Amino acid sequence: MNKQEERIQRAGHRQRLRNKLLEKSSDSFTSEELLELFLFLNHRRGDVKPLVKSLFGRFKTLGGILAAHHTELSEINGLGDRGIALIKMLDGLTQRLSKEEAYARPVLSNWEAVQHYCISMLRFKDVEELMVLFLDTQNRLITDEILSRGTINYAVIFPREIVKRALQLKAAGIIIVHNHPSDDPRPSKADIEMTKKIKAALELVDARLLDHLIIAGNSCISFKSSQLL
Repeated sequence: MNKQEERIQRAGHRQRLRNKLLEKSSDSFTSEELLELFLFLNHRRGDVKPLVKSLFGRFKTLGGILAAHHTELSEINGLGDRGIALIKMLDGLTQRLSKEEAYARPVLSNWEAVQHYCISMLRFKDVEELMVLFLDTQNRLITDEILSRGTINYAVIFPREIVKRALQLKAAGIIIVHNHPSDDPRPSKADIEMTKKIKAALELVDARLLDHLIIAGNSCISFKSSQLL
């Protein structure tokens, strides 16, 4: 097959994918096909399949690709700065959508969306991070903030900092969330003890600790559901 025939074949393949997307739902696509379609925006003529194969070979899942640091993505041959920017833009859009859904309704009637948002924020972090969700008296989210970043197995948590921020925001309820980069969602003794300290500290200022979530990959453990709170 000569180069002209290869270009015609690639153009036909791309058009078939576009037609499929317009005629059917995205559920009919594999993750590889969806990413291939997206990267067409940057690679208008070349064959994107080897690039997509390299990305999934390195980062395993679509979520892993989106969460990858730009320095890791730069190691993928053929992606380039514009391709990296596209991937990080897609990551930002998916996180923004998750956030909008989480903030749409009171937490207790929107718990699945809230958990999904927390997972999307922390699941692929390579060090432990503490995220705190601050709620008003109607259990609506006021804001969420990362209050601590640590190491692969430890994040420093200061109850006084959580209390201080809760008072500044006039928050009535708090949900704390942190990740386990080890992908083991089970709470450690230190996690349990710190949760007790945070709960007691918040009670002194008439705020409630509603839950503590541990994110490990796509798994999410709730202290409340586990009767640890």
